[in-house]
Amino acid sequence: MFCDAVKTLAALVAVLLALLTAAATPLRAQDVVADLTTHNVAVTVDFAGAKVVLFGSVIGQDDQIPESTPDVIVVMTGPDQPLVVREKQRISGLWINANERAFKNVPGYYAVVSSRRLAGIASTETKKNLGIGFEGLKARIVKQLPPGEESAEFADGLIRVMRSKRLYFERPGGLIFSGRHLFRAEIELPSNVPLGDYFAHIYLFRDQVMTSHHRTQLKIQKRGAEKLIFSLAHEQPLIYGVVCVILAVASGLGAAAVFRRS
Repeated sequence: MFCDAVKTLAALVAVLLALLTAAATPLRAQDVVADLTTHNVAVTVDFAGAKVVLFGSVIGQDDQIPESTPDVIVVMTGPDQPLVVREKQRISGLWINANERAFKNVPGYYAVVSSRRLAGIASTETKKNLGIGFEGLKARIVKQLPPGEESAEFADGLIRVMRSKRLYFERPGGLIFSGRHLFRAEIELPSNVPLGDYFAHIYLFRDQVMTSHHRTQLKIQKRGAEKLIFSLAHEQPLIYGVVCVILAVASGLGAAAVFRRS
């Protein structure tokens, strides 16, 4: 609890510093600044998922800020990775893989948290151009495949599979404003979240026009014993194999000794 409070305070201080820095530089009519409560998430043996909080503010010259509250969209993307989507068909009473499509680079994690429904914030064309929401994500994924209806179907299938794993999601209304300037958004990271560098893109919209964009980074990495095992397996496979064999032999000898005594 104490650590969470410290992280939250650190994020608020970071946003305040950004505000002070922005105040010393020429501003457009409106800008958006934001930061996460943490920039590092440690994956240990008992990792069961995590939640990071993003704090932000809409800033600008007072005489240029309209009375209405603007819209903000936060898009968190994980490291790109290759994925294969297979289509199953029932043949002679058996379900078998009939067709498949290989995607070279798709986000291993994709989350969208917004102040309201995306349809009311940005046009379909804007979302596709910026890669915002499942519409924008699908447009990006389809570009990796040959044109045709099947490509769109496989892209839909990929998004559906990743949503079932809780690695893709949208949370309209999940971003909450405190007044007309300050806002916060919670972003959930499931236990199966991939390791690597993550980027949170914060978009400021008014009247379906994007007026500002800010980006911040998050790193998810293994710590402790898991980090050692992961590093050995990927960087020193020979040593990892020898250690596994030694442990297996030791376990077998230990079990044999126990049975002999009994």
